[in-house]
Amino acid sequence: MDAIYTPPILAKFLAEASTLVLPRSVADFAAGDGALLRAAAARWPEVKLFGSDIDEEAVASIQALLPGCDTMLVDFLADASDRLLTDRLFDLILLNPPFSGRGNKRYSAEIEGIHYKASKALAFVARALAHLAPGGEIIAILPASVLTSERDAALRTAMRAWGHVEQIGDVWRTAFKSHAVAVTVLRITRAKPKRKTIGKPSLVSLRPFAVEMTRGSLSVHEQVATDTGPRFIHTTDLQRNCLLPSDRRASSAHRTISGPAVLISRVGRPSSDKIVLLPSGEAVLSDCVIALQTIPSGSEQALANLLVENWESLKTAYGGSCAPYTTLKRLAEALLRIGVGSSVRREERQPARARVGLVEPLSTGQAAKKRSAG
Repeated sequence: MDAIYTPPILAKFLAEASTLVLPRSVADFAAGDGALLRAAAARWPEVKLFGSDIDEEAVASIQALLPGCDTMLVDFLADASDRLLTDRLFDLILLNPPFSGRGNKRYSAEIEGIHYKASKALAFVARALAHLAPGGEIIAILPASVLTSERDAALRTAMRAWGHVEQIGDVWRTAFKSHAVAVTVLRITRAKPKRKTIGKPSLVSLRPFAVEMTRGSLSVHEQVATDTGPRFIHTTDLQRNCLLPSDRRASSAHRTISGPAVLISRVGRPSSDKIVLLPSGEAVLSDCVIALQTIPSGSEQALANLLVENWESLKTAYGGSCAPYTTLKRLAEALLRIGVGSSVRREERQPARARVGLVEPLSTGQAAKKRSAG
């Protein structure tokens, strides 16, 4: 992933994510072809630019595309970069750092005199903190795994103690067309925002999970009995935080969900008892059930525990004058209040139509034949 440059649409997104009105300087320490710096120049034509990279050709490319940009050939993760960049501070730092995690190697970063070991991407961003001017911002695109991975836990905590870290938008699955990697965008500011004593509570800044939501699509009244196919799951199967045994099956032509996933009821007497783990296997969900899957996969049990612990906050997503129900939008808002970012699963194919009580429309010719036969 190290040599994959930032697509223009993503570069523009990062530049526009900055809350700075008119930064004096913008830097990128993994500048590549200069896409992020060009996006910054498009938004702030008079801003001073600085770009560095480990690759000589990349630096030459930046010099050609941005003649006024100050450049440097340097390995930002090497200790030598600290000496070369001493006292260089920037109002805004835009980053698409190298992601590679070959061999699970850990990289060094220092925050306020304490050394940490973490993934290459998060260590890169942490090292950039030393070059952020007071009141400045870092906007960085990172693998979504940095939000939950154990090897990044200590550095994540240190970064939150150092400043304010927040996730911007949803997790992106197709940011880089040539690489199937889930990514997220973080905004990091040097000074923590002042706490508000009046008004709505602020959202948790760095979410413990990134979550993809899937709503079931098959009505229990339209479910066709079959001896084969995936299991069919309805809200009546969710009891006491367990998935009850059932022989009900559904055609695999319907939209399926594969475990692990956390299942919750969408409608009908919401309760923390109906938060259930689907550990593995394939299932078809009724339209009264919503599935939540963590990105990256594997943290579903921790997610289920978090939802149960914060049920009083989560249940505010349910409403309605008759049977209480929730929507994906309301559920996403409730999840944010407990620090869980979410996005909706995008289906490549539409759910199959139920085969009960449906009559295919006749073509004009078929209708004429039927009339003449009658």
